[in-house]
Amino acid sequence: MSLTLLTWNVNGLNEKSKRNKIEKVLRNKKCDVICCQETHVAKKHKHILVNKKLGVEFINSEVNKKRGLVIYVKEKLEPKLIYKDEEGRILGVQITHQGERINVVSIYAPNTNQTEFYRKLEQVLLELGNHNLIVLGDMNGVPEPEIDRSEKKRKRNQGKLPKTFDDLQENLDLIDIWRFKNPTEKQF
Repeated sequence: MSLTLLTWNVNGLNEKSKRNKIEKVLRNKKCDVICCQETHVAKKHKHILVNKKLGVEFINSEVNKKRGLVIYVKEKLEPKLIYKDEEGRILGVQITHQGERINVVSIYAPNTNQTEFYRKLEQVLLELGNHNLIVLGDMNGVPEPEIDRSEKKRKRNQGKLPKTFDDLQENLDLIDIWRFKNPTEKQF
């Protein structure tokens, strides 16, 4: 039995019509775990993100209408919340799939001060324990600009993630699964 995950920067979920369109797409995908970043739903309105058709929801909203994450998980995976920061940038759940515990962590990295963010993320991931780990979300950068950016638009180090991202990847032995499966393909 396979495990299907989806991640999507939704760029705001305050409008009901947009939520309905996104829900329709997500339901058709039939994913086990759905991670949405940049929900822009203020903490006092987080109830609008509850959607039992998509799964058990885990929400990390900020006081203001910015940032934000939501993870929907099928109940059969016995999900439980394991981490949520105060900034609406990191949200982690633990699931059980085929008898194995897996930590799924969704992130919405900032555009600025990424060095500190990835340092904090590494510490959080280390504290979550030694389970299988899946990190997904909006990194707000490009792991390998030389192959992930077009020649015309590539400027020296533009969008390059900081050294703390590389350290995190190496220290936790993380693999970019898309790049692993598509070693030479270029795609936004």
